[in-house]
Amino acid sequence: MLYSYNLLQSYIKQKLPSAKYIYEMLNRCLGDTSFSKVKADYVFDVELSPNRIGALSGHKHMALELCAMFDLDFKESSEYKLKKPKKVIPMSVKNQAKKTCECYFGIVLDDVKIKESPKFIKDALENCGMKSINNVVDITNYVMLDLGQPMHAFDYSKIKGSKIIVRNAKKGEKITVLTGDQYLLDEDVMVIANEEEAMAIAGIKGGINAEINNSTKTIVLESANFKNTNIYKTSKKLKLTTDASVRFSHSISSHITYQALKRAVELLEKYADAKIASKELVANELAERNNIIPFNLERVNRLIGQEIPSKDIQRILVKLGYKIKKISSNLWNVTVPLYRLNVLIFEDIVDDIVRIYGLDNLELIPPKVELLAVKNNEFFDFKETIKDIAVSVGLNEVYNYSFINDDDLNILPDLFKEKVFGPKNCLSLNYKYMNPILATSLIKNVVTNLSNFDNGKIFQLDKTYLSNENIVEENTFFGFTLYDVNKKTKEKDLILESKGIIETMLEKLSVSNSQYYFSDKADERYGCLNVLFKTLIFLHNNKGETVGYLGLVNDKIKTEYKIKNDQKNPSVVISEIDMAKLYKMVDYAMDFKPIPKYPASIKDISVLVENNVLIQDVILNILNLKIDELKDIDLFDVYDLQDNGKKSLSFHLIFRNENKTLELEEIDKYLKLITESLTKLGYIIR
Repeated sequence: MLYSYNLLQSYIKQKLPSAKYIYEMLNRCLGDTSFSKVKADYVFDVELSPNRIGALSGHKHMALELCAMFDLDFKESSEYKLKKPKKVIPMSVKNQAKKTCECYFGIVLDDVKIKESPKFIKDALENCGMKSINNVVDITNYVMLDLGQPMHAFDYSKIKGSKIIVRNAKKGEKITVLTGDQYLLDEDVMVIANEEEAMAIAGIKGGINAEINNSTKTIVLESANFKNTNIYKTSKKLKLTTDASVRFSHSISSHITYQALKRAVELLEKYADAKIASKELVANELAERNNIIPFNLERVNRLIGQEIPSKDIQRILVKLGYKIKKISSNLWNVTVPLYRLNVLIFEDIVDDIVRIYGLDNLELIPPKVELLAVKNNEFFDFKETIKDIAVSVGLNEVYNYSFINDDDLNILPDLFKEKVFGPKNCLSLNYKYMNPILATSLIKNVVTNLSNFDNGKIFQLDKTYLSNENIVEENTFFGFTLYDVNKKTKEKDLILESKGIIETMLEKLSVSNSQYYFSDKADERYGCLNVLFKTLIFLHNNKGETVGYLGLVNDKIKTEYKIKNDQKNPSVVISEIDMAKLYKMVDYAMDFKPIPKYPASIKDISVLVENNVLIQDVILNILNLKIDELKDIDLFDVYDLQDNGKKSLSFHLIFRNENKTLELEEIDKYLKLITESLTKLGYIIR
């Protein structure tokens, strides 16, 4: 943003310091600054931060900054009042874009003499990089430099119907601007129009069809305020950037909008012999309220880290245009100037104080903090251990988005559908709901990988989300999937391999056989998963709580996700384990056991059972006999008797006593106890 030394001086009572000193202070207090001599003036180019452009784009408000920096006095001018018109020329304004045109002021001026601008106006414009055109156009540009409010003047004789309409452009509407360039508009572009056509692109550029020229006698002066986002988007869409669009894109106070109208009328009366020929044309006037912020001096000092004298704080704020009402010695009510839309909270005021006071005037005091060792997060370490184990058994980790879409939701059980929730403003329909179960994302991973690999082993460790009476249930699950297209690979083999992965994981976590068991029954959350799987096995802890599941995906789901087709129909097994419940099963206490002194006795037993009997049930029945000398049970053979629907299970039974070598009679007694127990269940001992 460019600023003229001479124009800044016109607002300040005392003589300004040298241009070099001002350059140094602007560089320190506002942003990167450069300066150069232009004729009999100096021009400062200040790179304002985006939040300050709307407030400081006018010389008047930049002069307040210099008053605060150099402790100078601002030269207040008497407020100009609009005169009553001696004759009234008909003109009306209608605002049809109230959401984007926040306020609109206008006035008709008659007997305007189009001529060359006075020297001080021409010099100010040219020094700030603008061309002098004629006194009317130059005055609107001069007021923009002066107050930061862009303005525009229309030739009254070219306004068809004597009516100004603020509206959105029609689709396909065209306008030729003052530079001669033509633009194709759409419904998102706001225009200033008459009854027949657009006369300007609102807030950006005037049109050639209502241009001021040497024959103009009557003008309509416009001072309006437009929504910053609309002007910014229009400027980018049309690739048309002007001094006006830059200012409007960063929000201008409507308080300045009315001030600018009166200032422009005052100058036009003086330098264009203009006479007011209408009442104020007002559409959608926006009344801004003063922002009053409680201001605690002790809090200022805590925030900065050292004490700044209260008299310095008061001087800086008053020079910047703030008003102060003291409630007590430490508590003030600070009224923010209306033009400072960027000052919203207490910290914004402190920012103004510190940058004017000078960051280099603050003491360099290093922060004093107590350095403590990072507290160990045991659950995080546990998750990392799970990942390491998963990799060690041949699984590959995947990362998925924590969202599902309507198609995913439709396949889920009703329990999940009732409790699912999602963001209010989803970025895409694919990210509509938070994922309540890892199975959906793992199935999608199978779909993706099938195009390149006929079999795979994938795992994911992530959170799931459910809403229970407006309370979000956020749980961490470990899930994995095995799939295989090979028709020789039986579904049962894939299930057994998956079950083996779970058992290996539990073994590496030092979870003993007595702490868990597998079953075909589960609680409501897991039991309802039969809509996804045709075979389900559930993992339980020794308290009977369901910890996870292992399931074979059914054909309906495979068809829904196009896993099953004419070329391929893979077997897909998915498992999920609740990490919080699994974590409670792990005992991290390390017990040292010496190498046994006495030998073990191994006896084999074969049991004939129905095909639907789980191996785990047979093992649990034996363990429930609580034979202390029975140290382990190993399954070493499964033989499927396909003809009669039965299978033969063969186990190694390992007996050992820590204090002596077991006698044959003792072992036979234990074997008899085991065979009798299994026989009572209807199993046949072979």
